[in-house]
Amino acid sequence: QGFKPEAVVEFERAAALAPQDPLAHYWVGSTRLAGTEAPGSRSRRERALRRALELQPAYVPAQVALATLLEDAGRAEEALAFARHAVDLEPALACGMAAPPTIRPRRLFRS
Repeated sequence: QGFKPEAVVEFERAAALAPQDPLAHYWVGSTRLAGTEAPGSRSRRERALRRALELQPAYVPAQVALATLLEDAGRAEEALAFARHAVDLEPALACGMAAPPTIRPRRLFRS
């Protein structure tokens, strides 16, 4: 499941218009095109999520989204650090309550 290409373009446009808005960068980083992920999309998404966290380090949905993206990329140790930080900040939120449907953080939090 993912977003239509038009939605991704609009999220990117919002981030360009509001470069200091962590939420705009979060949505760029949290999007994925319906079907398969476009080449270079993962690095674009990672940059956007890292930018959101630069602007608002305690933004748990961005922590969870970045953890999930890193885990999907096979970077488990780095993903675990972000997941743990999210749980430390806000346990209920970090377990997926605020994450969009394209993010699947629960597997990062298993004991």
